[in-house]
Amino acid sequence: MFTPQFTLDDYEITFADRHLLHNVVAKWAKAKPQALAILSADGNRTVTWSEFDRVTTAMALELFRLGFAKGDYLVTLLPMSVDHVLLEYSCFKIGVIVAPLDLRLSPAEVIRALEILRPRGFVSFGMKAPFDFRELWRTVQSNCPWIQHLIAVDSDEGIPGTRSFASIAEPAWRSLTGAILVSEADASALAEVASTLTENDGALVIFTTGSTGSPKPALLSHRNITVQNMCLCGAFFGGDLGTRILVNLPPSHVGSQTEALMSALFGGGSVVLLEVFDAGRSLRAIAQHQVEILGQIPVMFNLEWMLKDYGQLDLSSLKFAAYGGNAVSRPFVDQLATMASVIGTGLGLTEAAGFCTYVQADAAGRETILAGLGQDMPIYPCSIRQPMRDTGDAGDELPSGEIGHVCFRGPQTFLGYVNDPDATAKTISRRLFIHRRSWIQGRRGFASERPRQVGHQVAWLPDLPRRCGGAHLHLRRKSCQLCRGRRRA
Repeated sequence: MFTPQFTLDDYEITFADRHLLHNVVAKWAKAKPQALAILSADGNRTVTWSEFDRVTTAMALELFRLGFAKGDYLVTLLPMSVDHVLLEYSCFKIGVIVAPLDLRLSPAEVIRALEILRPRGFVSFGMKAPFDFRELWRTVQSNCPWIQHLIAVDSDEGIPGTRSFASIAEPAWRSLTGAILVSEADASALAEVASTLTENDGALVIFTTGSTGSPKPALLSHRNITVQNMCLCGAFFGGDLGTRILVNLPPSHVGSQTEALMSALFGGGSVVLLEVFDAGRSLRAIAQHQVEILGQIPVMFNLEWMLKDYGQLDLSSLKFAAYGGNAVSRPFVDQLATMASVIGTGLGLTEAAGFCTYVQADAAGRETILAGLGQDMPIYPCSIRQPMRDTGDAGDELPSGEIGHVCFRGPQTFLGYVNDPDATAKTISRRLFIHRRSWIQGRRGFASERPRQVGHQVAWLPDLPRRCGGAHLHLRRKSCQLCRGRRRA
């Protein structure tokens, strides 16, 4: 099945107005102000594009007044809620870098992340049944006294030493009604900050899963993310069709943030947010809100298929279903093909802001889903290479049959690991190749090829033209990650 291809020219010309994440919001707020951009899965909150743009501008001003500035970090420990998304985009508007953490982290793991990032602010829950985060707040306050702003969300009781999130959000919402007016001086100051932001500035930190050692904070720029958004939205979501997606993955993962949420918004779509995954609530949200796009990890699909009432739920609105993160069986693909008319997958890397390769098929062609993880994009080409040299230069591209690293080069390559130059230097070569050690076997000699996974190896097989060129991201992982691409003449 054909996958649209995107080039650097596409990004620089066709999508020139969407290089900054918050400019995506501004574009659609102007084009369709009253259309829904965000809604909660339970239906109790909705945000139009106009509200999205105006509220995040007002919240950005509140953060600016508190002293947040370009290059500061704001760490969050929250689910993927409406308020969380609004807070993130408020930060983007003044150059503050958001770092969402996994809610499952222990207090000691939270402290480790905070010590690495040294944020100006930290946001988490207070005390609201059934959750009680008071012990976490005490730990953070005793270990990180340098954090200037501790912000508690939805707390039934005041947490000593914190301010409420409502003190930031409520004035922003009141500004929509004119109850609070923005002074000319404030508007001018905010405009001046906005004028300094570029697409190469950091926007989001996602900690790696730790498959290559301790979790590392990968810093992604607006450019890294919006290039991936262009490719994923165009390849899987139908481009600027305004499709509706369910986001039920945790916000600490690129699958939730850059792939589902931001790619859907890039195309003017609407996102249905389920704060914490639940199989039944996920399927009911699809039926209730007429969700068209669903992307999950395999275990989430399996939990949904195990529900006793699975066959009774109306999922007919689904047009596309994708999985990622783990290899799957033929029965899994067969079952997935019954959920939507088109299914897909690909290789996703945190350090590349999400998807790097793409494959999709209808029910009749679903065998191709198991044959490989798809083709790369002209804007972010893939190659298989020798390990990075001690000098920091990229390894040579491999001849046929040899095992090596999956490498990518181009504008999706992340800015580096925060405050860890050694790990960054081992991942990004001097010519900006990004390397992933993946036990890849190359086989060439045909005009067109694609890789197939065989145990812990991948063999190049005739099918698709390969593309290779540009700068490489070298990523080391023991388990196999699969990609396929095309070679430029």
